Amino acid sequence: MNLSGNLIDDELFKFIAPGLVLNTTLVELNLSYNKIGDEGAKRLSKYLIRNQILTHLNLNNNAIGYDGSRYIAQALKLNSTL
Repeated sequence: MNLSGNLIDDELFKFIAPGLVLNTTLVELNLSYNKIGDEGAKRLSKYLIRNQILTHLNLNNNAIGYDGSRYIAQALKLNSTL
């Protein structure tokens, strides 16, 4: 799924995240060139911890800072498919 360049920020991502959790077939997710920050990264990490289907994730050019990157890093330790 390509959601790049859609001005998705933390507030909008909180509406997208529940749909991601319910999806059981998504293997590629492109969220590049958005405005996802630390809160969005935290929500995304909760999805990544549970997901074992997604194989490609692009978060290039977002607003994820130190805290958000820590959430993602912790999720990637538990995710064996990305």
